[in-house]
Amino acid sequence: MCPGPAKFISQGPAENHVIPEHGVATLVAGKAIPLVYVREGGSVFIGASRGNEEWFRQVMLSGSALLDLNGKRVRMRATLVSDPDERRVVEGLFRACFPDRFSMWFSERTKWVAMSEGAQGEGGYLPWVRDEFDAIAWDYDRHIYGNWINSYLRERSLGVLSGIVRPGMRVLDIGPGTGTETIPVLEMGAEVTAVDISAGMLTVLRSKAESRGLASRLRCLNGPAGYVLSDLAGKGETFDLVYSTYGALNCEPDLRSVALNIRDCLKEGGMCFISVYNRFCLSEAIASVLRMKVSRVVDRSRRYIPLGHSRFCVDIFSYSLAEVLSCFREHFRVERVFAVPALIPPSDFAASLDGMVDKGRLKKIDAAVSGLPLIRALGDHTAVLMRRL
Repeated sequence: MCPGPAKFISQGPAENHVIPEHGVATLVAGKAIPLVYVREGGSVFIGASRGNEEWFRQVMLSGSALLDLNGKRVRMRATLVSDPDERRVVEGLFRACFPDRFSMWFSERTKWVAMSEGAQGEGGYLPWVRDEFDAIAWDYDRHIYGNWINSYLRERSLGVLSGIVRPGMRVLDIGPGTGTETIPVLEMGAEVTAVDISAGMLTVLRSKAESRGLASRLRCLNGPAGYVLSDLAGKGETFDLVYSTYGALNCEPDLRSVALNIRDCLKEGGMCFISVYNRFCLSEAIASVLRMKVSRVVDRSRRYIPLGHSRFCVDIFSYSLAEVLSCFREHFRVERVFAVPALIPPSDFAASLDGMVDKGRLKKIDAAVSGLPLIRALGDHTAVLMRRL
């Protein structure tokens, strides 16, 4: 299991402070990269905005960086600031230190990194994923419900789940986030075990369940999916339904082992419903060519897609329909496959389509063609409904 993120600041709001030490440091990551910094509370803070993805991902994966401060090079441990309150404090420090340049250099999407002297940082892919999703948990619902394409994805998946879930059914939800599907499944009467690498996401989910009187049928398990599923299977726990939608499995480098773990967690004849980010998306390819961004099509077709080459906030692993089926077919009988969305482009194109299309009609057409043999393999996500053999 991944331990929780470190805490960096215990003081009150930044406006109560005198202006802390700040200036320009040099991050040595293959090449010298000048970055503004603020030193506060025993940590040196730097910010990574769009365009800084490569040095940022190197630092997150290694857990440390070589920083040149005032002519002195120091190897420092690096940790993403994921706590919402601490993020606000760090942002306030940078606003105070760089008032005329803050809006030019930073935005609400800036990733704040705490650098401190001492032992090597945790580093690694899974801790990075954990901290990234902890950082956005408090605002995740806006990302989903504030985007009509993201909302449409949940409409499609809930349409499938509502046809399966029955009161009293034991359900395992892998990567529930803040519960956009978990809460409706609980409302259908199921007993849900929710597994997420992000404690922040689970905190929001549990709060929602408590406010709706559903918490007694919700169990939250915090940790990487592969580890938690293996532990559940080892304890002999089984479920009637396992599902995972829209990206959680794309943070798993070995989908075949996850498929085996899912099988071991399912009762014989139990159902599995997954959707994964597809390597090949026709609508995105067309939209990207029209925008003169052909590189995005090439980037997406890679098995491993680093930060900055997809719309996601971390490196991801993409899987084609053929790859998904090859991982699951040994243990499952495939009952349904469809693309979601099929003709509608990915969610980051939503604003571009506002006012240009009849969304209701487009969604109906998209759903109607999503299961056709060729189209189902070329959507943004590939959804597969299976039964354990």
